[in-house]
Order: sequence, then C-alpha cells, then structure tokens
Amino acid sequence: MCGIAALISLNGIRNLKDIIEMSSKVAHRGPDDEGFVLFSNFEKAPEILGSSATPEDAFRLPLPYSPKEKINPSACFGRLALSHRRLSIFDLSSFGHQPMASPCSSLWIAYNGEIYNFPELKKELVKEGVSFRTGTDTEVLLQGYKRYGASFFHKLNGMFAFLLVDLNQKKLVAVRDRFGVKPLYYTLIEDKFLAFASEIKQFSSLSPWKAKLNHERAYDFLKSGIIDHEKETLFKNVFELRGGEFLTCDLNFPLETLQIKPWYTLSFTPFLGSFKEAVSQYKSLLQEAVSLRMRADVGFGSCLSGGLDSSSIVSLASLILEREQQKKPQATFSAISEDPLIDESPYISTLLESHQNIKSHLTLPTALDLKNNFDAIVWHQDLPFGSSSIYAQWKVFSLVKDKKIKVMLDGQGADELLCGYYEFYIPFLKELLKKKKFLFLGSELIGCKKNNPLIKPFRRFFQSLLPENFENSLRTRLKNSKEDLWLGKQPHQNNFFSSKDVADLSYKMVNAINLPMLLRFEDRNSMAHSIESRTPFLDYRLVEFTLGLPSHFKISLGETKSILREALKENLPPIIKNRKDKISFSTSEKNWFQKEAKHFFLNKIEESISVSNGLIKPEALIEAKKMAEGAQTYSPIAFRTLSFGSWVKQFKVVI
Repeated sequence: MCGIAALISLNGIRNLKDIIEMSSKVAHRGPDDEGFVLFSNFEKAPEILGSSATPEDAFRLPLPYSPKEKINPSACFGRLALSHRRLSIFDLSSFGHQPMASPCSSLWIAYNGEIYNFPELKKELVKEGVSFRTGTDTEVLLQGYKRYGASFFHKLNGMFAFLLVDLNQKKLVAVRDRFGVKPLYYTLIEDKFLAFASEIKQFSSLSPWKAKLNHERAYDFLKSGIIDHEKETLFKNVFELRGGEFLTCDLNFPLETLQIKPWYTLSFTPFLGSFKEAVSQYKSLLQEAVSLRMRADVGFGSCLSGGLDSSSIVSLASLILEREQQKKPQATFSAISEDPLIDESPYISTLLESHQNIKSHLTLPTALDLKNNFDAIVWHQDLPFGSSSIYAQWKVFSLVKDKKIKVMLDGQGADELLCGYYEFYIPFLKELLKKKKFLFLGSELIGCKKNNPLIKPFRRFFQSLLPENFENSLRTRLKNSKEDLWLGKQPHQNNFFSSKDVADLSYKMVNAINLPMLLRFEDRNSMAHSIESRTPFLDYRLVEFTLGLPSHFKISLGETKSILREALKENLPPIIKNRKDKISFSTSEKNWFQKEAKHFFLNKIEESISVSNGLIKPEALIEAKKMAEGAQTYSPIAFRTLSFGSWVKQFKVVI
C-alpha cells in the first residue's frame, strides 16, 4: 500500500519542490521508501532519484529503476514527474522500490495497492517466458501489462490505483480497481499542468491551486450525508477516477487526447439454483476471498465489531489458520463503549470463546480523545464526514499501529450486497407485490415488523405505493425536515435511494451512494496509521455472485443477510448468527453532544455557520442548542454541519 503522485507540465518547466511536497504529504501512506522519476522529454532516459526516506541500499542495487542520487528541491524538471511512497507488504527488500521500470525501461509504474492473486499470475507469465527480478506484485503488474496491455487488468484480483508511463506509445495510463477501494484523483491547474494524486491534500502543494467549493456536492453532503457518489468531489475541479475506470492521454498532448473509459462494468448472471446450492457456493467464494487476503510477508489482523460481517471474516480466518497449522494466533481489534446500548463486548467475548487461536485487543473511544483527534481526522479524510463512528474506526487503527501490524481484514461491502440496511426492505416488498406473491408478502411484512420494529414496515410500504408527487407531499406533512431548518442555499433536490428493485438499489449502493464513501473512510483511517486494510466481501467474484442471487436468498421473514447466516451457521455462535441489530464501530455521539463534548460541538457548529457563506443558516445554532439540551431529537445533520465547517477552515476552502 502506497501513496503516488504525478505532474505533467503543459507549457514549461516546473520546480521540483511541487512534486516533493506532494509526496511528503502522504508520507503516512508509505513510510518505508520514497522514489522519484523525472522526464525532461520522452526520448531520453529519465532521472531516477531518491530522498532521505529512501533506504541506502536502494541506491546501490543493479536495477534500471534504482535511484542514482537524492532529489534536489531547487532543481527543475521538464515534462513529467512521478513520485511514490512505499508501505512494503510483499518482498520487503529494496528490490520493491518504486517507481519501477520494465527491463528495457520503456514502461514505468507508480502503484498503490495489492494484487492478491499475483503468485498465480506470475506462474502464468513465467510459463510464457517472462523472467522476474523481485517477489513483488508490482513487477507482475508491470510485466503483465507489457505483454497483454489493458486486457491484463481483468486478470487482477485485488485493490489498486496506479500510473503507467509507456514511453514506446508516448502515453500515460491511470487505472483504478473495480470498486474504487484504492483512491486516485486528478485535476487540471490553470492550463499549466495535469496532476494526479492518492489524496486530495497533495494538490494543496501546488502554488496555483486554490481550494474552491463545489456547491452541488456540498449540498448533497449537508442534506443527505452522501459523498463520493460522483466523479466530482467537494473541491471544485478536483475529480476522482471512478472504480473500474482507466484514463489515457498522449504525453505530448495530454489535454487534447485525455480519455476516460470503463475497463470494468459490474454485471451479474441471475442464479437459478437452489438455496442450498447458493449457500455452498457463497461460503466457498467467501472463504477463498479471505484466504487470498491473508497473503502477506508481514503480520495480519482483523477488525472485529462483534457483528455478523466482521465475525464471519474472523471465524473463517481462524479456520484457515488452523488448517494451515499456524501456531501464531489471529489478532483482532475492537472498539468498545461504556454505553450499554452500543457496547458490543458481549458479542466479541462470545466469539472469542468459540475460537482458541485469537488474541483480542480492545480500545475505548472517548469524547475527550475525539476532541483531541478531530482536526487530524479531518485532515486525513480530505473531506467532511457524517458521524463520529469514523473516530471509533480511527481508534481501532491507532491500536493496530501500536501493535506493529501492517495488514488488516475488514467487513466493508457486506451490507450493500446482502441487503444489510433498512432501505432494502421496501424494494423487496414491492418486488413480492409485483410478482403477486401475496402470501410471501404478508409473511415478510409480519416478519419485518417482528424483527425490526423501528422501521414501521406497514406505513412505509403502503406509502411507497403512492404516486411519487403525492408520496413526497405526504412525507412533508408527516415529518418536518430538520435539514430545511438548517440549510440556506439548496441548489437541487436529491433522492438517492429511489430504486426499482433490490438489485438496482444494491448496485447503486456499491457504485455510488454508500460504499465509495465507506471505502474512503477506511482507506484514510488505515493509511493515516500506515496500515493496509483488505475487504474480502469485495472480491469481485463474490460481488458478482451475490448480486445475481434472488432477493429472497438475502432477506427472509424480515431478516437480512440470510445466505451469510446460513453459510456460517457452523462457524458462528448462535447469538451472533441471529443478531438483528446493526451497530458496527459506533460511538456515544448523542450523549457526547449533550454532555461531555457539548461545548466543543456547539462551538464547531457556530464556526461552521460563520465560514459557510450562507450555506448553513444562523438559526442552525438555535436548533443545535435545543438538541444539546435534549429539547429536540438529535439529528445527524448536527455532526455533518460541524464536520463541514472544520473541513472548510482547515483546507481554506473558498465558498
């Protein structure tokens, strides 16, 4: 796992200070090594440079990509500069130094991520006569692309974002993995240069760049808590390459030739077998996904919330370690709480008792610690965030770093694929109605009411059958929108969760309205602590299989994730297998807002109003004080507001 950057100069020479600072801003993503490659033009050999962060032996290796000397900040480059910060996971030696070149130096790569199936791909390439110098997945990616071009991307099972410079074809290629697990952003600055980066904050190193607000995306966040759902970011003119996309441009005429195309489009084949057959295939795919993501030349651990998803991963990893006769226990990391309503300690303890080869580590998030770390979290996230649960995850990764573990497994993706959110119930019930399965519909309504009393399934279901304009009017009469009391300028309306069926909503959650945001949270929180986090539920084979399953394999009698519960029934304690609630890494946000962090939160909201230039109404502070006093129901818009203002202030965003 690493941090990368690139600058393509459009009209002249750039000072090296820019690319050096861009690399320095993501030192946390790669503390083990640093490298630079500078192209004065695309006919001559580039300059290969290191820094004080480059291991000394890297300068002495007989490799075409070994740095020759340390970079000079006062020097200049001509057309293109690449930078790379390395977090070494495979082949920990300096042979894994980057940017890496092909043997003939015609291809250069700056790569962030992991290809889990690289040993198998390497064997295939060796059979075809390709020789290798390292034990890295980077070299496999480089050699595979050299041999097969962009078609090689489809062979990759992993998470990745990388920049390729092809000197033979005089082009740059930027690629992002299927679901956007690893980040990649780009921007054009005053028609002077095209810049790429792993994190948006890297662009702040560039002197002409100014942080300006994208008002439409800001409204989406403040109104609905949705972010990362478009290629546009909250920063105006800063874009993200979306999952499954690749960008190409001619090195000599980058703007005129820049193209973005999908190399992967999520699709699936409807599963026609029985539930029993589906359960068997699902468990096999999930187990292989976990096994692949346990590969590393460093130690690994697992995030454990006590919920169904993380417990499933921990249980399967434990089973795999036992089969491989590994004596070292699996390390798990969990956030606990003093609030009994959200504390998952009993579930964590129950899972630990059911497995012998697990060593548990616990951390307790507190309001005081949140206040002390809040600005750092905002800085690392690059964007505002909608709740303090992100801080609980931050605390977990902080503990992981203290224990010197570099690789973690986590459960992101299961909720979006297995209907783990309440939003899935209504599309599911409407599916049953459309198919005239009235007996099943009645059973599901009763089961939904029994298992999830808080979501009021009868009212929501029948309300959803009304014409859209009447439904919106009814919703307005039933419930005044707190957001309308808080927000000033409202450029457009949004209805992110409107979907024709379960598969459609799941597709939207994976590609736009939910998962991209959660993956950014995970990437920034883990990489802030120099940790690589891996997500088995997002193995593309498992994703495609799961999306192809009938809805009733995922929801049954009001219970979500049916197939996962059945697949892991022999591996999980009943109390976890049968859990209905959803907590994850949560905090006592409401209590903190009303007690321990009351003044901190209110001051942040007041600050947000002052810097928002009318986006947030002054009356929002009155509403916030009512919430803090318990006179009004707490709403998540309070935290979104204070987070937004802190982000604007810290990144000096012009509104």
